[in-house]
Amino acid sequence: VYDNRKPYYAVNVSITADQARIIWDKAWAMLEQTPKLHWIIDEKKTKQTPFPTIVFRNNSQLQARSSQRGGIYLLGHDYDDFNFDEAAYQTKLMQLLDNVIRMRLADRDGTLDFTSTANKRNEYYQLYLRGIQGTKDHDPDCYSQTGSSFDNPHVSHKALERIARHMTADMKKQNIEGGFPDSSGEVFTAEQVEFLFDQDYNFDHWGRIDPDDGTAEFCYCEPKPGGQY
Repeated sequence: VYDNRKPYYAVNVSITADQARIIWDKAWAMLEQTPKLHWIIDEKKTKQTPFPTIVFRNNSQLQARSSQRGGIYLLGHDYDDFNFDEAAYQTKLMQLLDNVIRMRLADRDGTLDFTSTANKRNEYYQLYLRGIQGTKDHDPDCYSQTGSSFDNPHVSHKALERIARHMTADMKKQNIEGGFPDSSGEVFTAEQVEFLFDQDYNFDHWGRIDPDDGTAEFCYCEPKPGGQY
């Protein structure tokens, strides 16, 4: 029955090739080191570069690919299962989802999974809300869940507690407790900060803030200790 099944194509995608390989490497190690599973690998077709691909004897595949350059390394492929690792850190996530990812699943009616640490309340958070019942954006075709690192029995709780002591409350909530810190109080949104880093601006002048009335004006002097700019 195994040999006669239609090949199943799965891919683990992330914002970097190294991140995408983490799951792939663990799967490869498990298959390679387990005698009862090793036989299902087609070693002649399995490759490590340029895109790591485990090929099974029925021609099913598990790939690892990067989402860089607007998803160009995903084009021309179709998948039964698409897992996007650390999706919260993908810039222009919704654009990539609509322009590239969805059509990779169309031919096979595939499934799409996002697994990620939160990144405040950005586009990934909006996708997360679609899987939560009772929210205005709830989509019955979506399912979401989150959890604390303390729920993982394979992670040292003492180490987590030590790390948490040195974190801000927001970062502890995000990186350890599996929550989404509220970024509504920020002066600049994440998208605005990303936009500025993408620009080639040369700031020749400083804007000095008047300590008496709080107004700002351009000045041509070097910053002085104690001044606000």
